[in-house]
Amino acid sequence: MARGSAVALALVALGAGCHSEREAASPPVLASGPTGVIRVGLARLPWPLDPARLEGRDELTVGRALLATPLRFSPDGSRLRPGLCGRWRSDASGREWRFRCRHARAIARSLRGLRRQPDSPSRFLVADAVRIAAPTPRTLVVRLRFPWRRFPWALTSPATAPRGVPGPFRLVSGSRERIVARRGGSRLVFRRLEPHRAAVAFRRGALDEAPIPRGDLRAVLADPVLRPAVRARPILAVDVVGLGEGISRSVRRTLWRTAPRSEYRALVPENGAPLAFGLLAGRAPSGVVSASSVRMARAGIPSLPKTPVTIAVPAEPELRYAAAIVWAHWRELGLPVRLRGQPGGPATARFQRLLAAYPHEEALFLAFRFAGGRGEPALLAMLAAPDPDPLIRRLDRRLRDEALLVPLARAQDARLVSSRLRGWAHDMLGSVDYASVVLGRPVRKASQAAT
Repeated sequence: MARGSAVALALVALGAGCHSEREAASPPVLASGPTGVIRVGLARLPWPLDPARLEGRDELTVGRALLATPLRFSPDGSRLRPGLCGRWRSDASGREWRFRCRHARAIARSLRGLRRQPDSPSRFLVADAVRIAAPTPRTLVVRLRFPWRRFPWALTSPATAPRGVPGPFRLVSGSRERIVARRGGSRLVFRRLEPHRAAVAFRRGALDEAPIPRGDLRAVLADPVLRPAVRARPILAVDVVGLGEGISRSVRRTLWRTAPRSEYRALVPENGAPLAFGLLAGRAPSGVVSASSVRMARAGIPSLPKTPVTIAVPAEPELRYAAAIVWAHWRELGLPVRLRGQPGGPATARFQRLLAAYPHEEALFLAFRFAGGRGEPALLAMLAAPDPDPLIRRLDRRLRDEALLVPLARAQDARLVSSRLRGWAHDMLGSVDYASVVLGRPVRKASQAAT
């Protein structure tokens, strides 16, 4: 079967496909909306708003706008900044941390609640806390089972925000389709829209920000009107297939070596993010994915165990499409791989996008650990080290050698942004600080310059 036919078959199997509205006939119009209103289209809205349940770039972006986190980080991700907490320190062991905070008791309740939710995607941030307390209204104490030198960074996640304490924007109204918030004289409106519909709304001037639909980035960059509105960057997230230890090592290593990384990078992040051979960014290890090693891996497929590898796939359309690309490639090679939607029956592997909870690469390893990964002693040593970088590299090599996951590519965040939004920027997690955005008059088409 030809590669294109295999991918097409996979997309049909998962119900994915192109949207009829991507060829919108309406002429493009730059947004010129109501005064003092920022209108944002997102594929997912978190409603009801539960900090512990936030997952993925869109939901976390809404959370950062509406929730007050204990700490924040600088736009470049290099420094911690005060949030509800202004000062922090640890004991000599690095196990106990004390924070000076407003609403310390509310924060403690939030952290304890997060720890009690086994299915929260962010539970790993506090899962190993043996004590969470607020001995005074302005003192927060967290004692951990192990030393964690960067633990304060975990408190930048919206999952750790206390309920009932307003964030940068104050919630006005909310539903599954629309969330409205206010900050001073400005309103922030999030609308849940499928990406192609959001892009059409942006062209018509009904949105100030919209996601660029999957597969459309190159076409948008070729459009002289829309090209100046494109904002795209790689983010600290990796698309992976996590492989259970119940899969034989020979099968895991074959899946790792034969993964269609170049094709995946072209079709999913559209060459806007690097290939991934581990959770750390970097080139392919010498000889591991050479042409000869891939040929040897393919030649050995007939002798592999025939037990099917069942890959659980998330419900998000983009990730279902991405998983279908990998599935089709492996099936074409004759590997016994099948996809299963979630919820579904038991699976031996899982396709997922690992998004860092805070802007350090160690957060990717934490996310993998609590998504079914292993290697805890090495992970704990990494968290305890004053200089964790050598241990991070060693752990990445171990994951690669054992083929416990198949990294494919880093993720990219690509948006259409109106010239009305002065100061708009997305950070290395893909989130936007809307409190820093200033609404101005849109630049007229004739005077726009490409960026």
